[in-house]
Amino acid sequence: MTKFASQWVALGNAGRKVDPSKNGVASPSEDELAWCRRALKDPNPVNQEEARKRLGRWGLTESELLRGPA
Repeated sequence: MTKFASQWVALGNAGRKVDPSKNGVASPSEDELAWCRRALKDPNPVNQEEARKRLGRWGLTESELLRGPA
């Protein structure tokens, strides 16, 4: 069975709730934010880099994430 790229995107996002904000960027869930907090403390640089990429997409900085809700 052949899958086209457009079908893989739908499969990858299956079951994921995406809540686009006013500027078109999906806002992170609490689970995603918790994962990023753990990943930034992880000694594995791959996890740290992935967390920084996600924060960049959400428009957050590391200090904002680690500071928590105001």
